[in-house]
Amino acid sequence: MTLVEHLEELRSRLFIALGAIGLGSVIGWFLYGPVLQLLQNPYCDTIENLPSGNRPPTGCKFVFTGVLEPVIIKLKVVVFLGLFIALPIVLWQLWAFVVPGLTRREHPGHRRRARGAGSPRVPARPDPPQVPGGGAAHRRGHRCGGGPGVGEGRASSDREAAVGAGPISNLAQ
Repeated sequence: MTLVEHLEELRSRLFIALGAIGLGSVIGWFLYGPVLQLLQNPYCDTIENLPSGNRPPTGCKFVFTGVLEPVIIKLKVVVFLGLFIALPIVLWQLWAFVVPGLTRREHPGHRRRARGAGSPRVPARPDPPQVPGGGAAHRRGHRCGGGPGVGEGRASSDREAAVGAGPISNLAQ
C-alpha cells in the first residue's frame, strides 16, 4: 500500500470510530440521569454520615459556580458514556488498522493456540502409551500378533520372563 492508501484507510477507520462514539453519545444522553445519580450516591452517603454541624447547606446537591458549568458537565458525562458504549467498535477499528502492518512473527494468529495467564500447558500431541519391552516396532504402532511376544518363548531366565525381554530389562541383569 502507498502512503496515500494508508491515510485513506486511517481516515475511514477514524470516521467509523467517531460515528460509533457519536451514536454512543446519543444513547448516553438518555442515560445521563441514572449515571449522574450513580455518581452522586457516594457523595450523598458521605454527607449523611457527617455530623449535622459539618454538613453543607445545599445538602446532597452539586454546587455549580459558573453559568455554563452544568451544561459542560452534562456534555462531558455524555461523551464519556458514548466512548464507553462504543469502545468495542473503536478498539476493533484500531486493531483492524494495525494488524495488516504486522509481520508474520508479530501477528498473534501465527500460533495455534493462545494461552491465557495461568492456563496449563497441554502438549500438542500426547506421548504414546508405554509398552513393556517394546522397541521401535511398538513406537511405530506395530501390533505383535501370533509369534512369541514379550516373555514368551525367548526368555533365557525366569527373571527375564517375569520382567520382559526389552532392552532395558537386559541391562538390569
